[in-house]
Amino acid sequence: GMPGERIHIEGGIVYADGVPLDIPDSLPEGQTYTSPFGGYYGVSTDDKYAVIPEGHYLVLGDNSGNSRDGRYFGWLPNDHIVGRVASIWWPPQRWRDFTGFTATLWWRTLLTLLALWTVVRLFIGRSWAEAARDGKGVDHCFVSFVRLGLRIPFTRAWLSRWGAVRRGDLVLYYPDGAADFEGEALLGRVVGMPGEKVSFNGGTPHIDGAALERAAWLDGKDFSKHPDGAVYGVSGRKDRSIVPGGHYFVLSENASDENALDSRALGWVAEKNIAGKATLVWWPPQRIKMGSDAGETA
Repeated sequence: GMPGERIHIEGGIVYADGVPLDIPDSLPEGQTYTSPFGGYYGVSTDDKYAVIPEGHYLVLGDNSGNSRDGRYFGWLPNDHIVGRVASIWWPPQRWRDFTGFTATLWWRTLLTLLALWTVVRLFIGRSWAEAARDGKGVDHCFVSFVRLGLRIPFTRAWLSRWGAVRRGDLVLYYPDGAADFEGEALLGRVVGMPGEKVSFNGGTPHIDGAALERAAWLDGKDFSKHPDGAVYGVSGRKDRSIVPGGHYFVLSENASDENALDSRALGWVAEKNIAGKATLVWWPPQRIKMGSDAGETA
C-alpha cells in the first residue's frame, strides 16, 4: 500500500481504493492474503487502520498466513526503509532478478567483460603500477604471464614453462621468502644470468668483470648507491657474487633510490619465482610503449 491509499483485505485479495491488486508473480502459486495474529491494519475498515498516512507504507510478507508484517505492526515510515531488494541470489535454483537488469544488453556486456577480465587476470597477465623511470608520475605496465608459460593461479607453481628469461627483461617476481600474494611481488630488470659473476664499478653493473653494454634500459642509471643490507653483487665473496643455476640477479628500475628493494639486498631470484614479463606500458597515454621500449630487450 502507498501513502494516502485506502487498503482493505478481504477474501484473500488486497484492495487499494476499492481496486483489487494482482498477486505478484514472485509469490507462491495460490498465495492469498488473510489476517494472521489478529492484525487490523489493512483489514479493518476503520480509517485508523485502512488509510495509509503520508510518508508511510503498508508492507506485507511473502508467507501470508504466517507473516507478522504490516497487518500486525502497522504502517512503515519511509525513513525506516533501508534499501530495495534487487534479487534472490542463493540458492541458484531460486535465482530471481526483481529489477529486470539481467535481461538487458548492459548486463550481458558487463558479464562478458567480467568473464574476459577474469580469464586474463588468472592466466594471461595483469597490470602493475611502478614509479616512472624519470621520476615523474607512475607507469602502469601490462605484465604477461603467458610469455613464460602457464601458471596455476594464486600460486608460484607452473603447469608448463616455455618462455626464456633474457638479460634486460623487465619482470614481475617474488623474492625468496615472500608470501604467495601479489602484495609481496616486485618489478625489476634482469641483469645477471645463471653462472655469471655480478659486480659494480663506478655505479655501473659488471658481468664477469666487463661493464654491461649501454642498453637503452640502462642509460642514465647510477648504481653507486646501494640499498641498506646490500651484499649480493656488492661483496666479492663467491656465494654473494656468482649467480647460482636456475636463478637471476634483478635490479630495481629506480637505481638512485637507496630504499629500493632488489637482488642486492634480497638475493638471487629463482626462475620459478618470476611471474611474468612487462610487455606494455598502457598508462598514461603519453608514455604508451610496447616491446623493447616497455620492458624487453630487442
